[in-house]
Amino acid sequence: MMENSAKRIPLKSFESYKINEFNKDAFNKAKAFLNNNRGLFISGTVGSGKTHLATAAYNVIKEKAKARFISVPELLMDIRETFGSHGSERDIVDKYTHDTEYLFLDDFGAENPSDFSIEVLYLILSRWEKKLENPRYDFKSKLFITSNFDLDKLADVMSDRLASRITGICVGANINEKKDWRNQEEK
Repeated sequence: MMENSAKRIPLKSFESYKINEFNKDAFNKAKAFLNNNRGLFISGTVGSGKTHLATAAYNVIKEKAKARFISVPELLMDIRETFGSHGSERDIVDKYTHDTEYLFLDDFGAENPSDFSIEVLYLILSRWEKKLENPRYDFKSKLFITSNFDLDKLADVMSDRLASRITGICVGANINEKKDWRNQEEK
């Protein structure tokens, strides 16, 4: 099941990812994400390969489980579009919390850090955390988040409550590469 952003992202795979000393830890954790019981939070600079890893994991999982992939700014735009219409914010939040097993949130922190965005993201993370605490899910539900901010910076820019929730749900990895692969050969 493909969702929103994933329709526009070229098919990426772990095999096509160029591993180096800066991204090896993130690569290994992204592959391990497929078989472990924790979510994953990958931070790194623009163009460092975070979305490639998230998309590679999504492409493996989407055939086996109900998975959704969306950029956070796009998710927030989808919710804003419900204002004044017949749709509801709750329906969209439910779609990304109750109605999926694997959620991929790309570019977390790229949105304007407004009270609205912080509240919506906190709600999604809180619901996801409660979902993981429910024994009937048996750790089948997982969250994969990418961000240009590490958790400390995310706490400063957005909210320490969001960063704390992410820490409770996900293991972390950072791509310390300064090179923008989008401006180089295909990553």
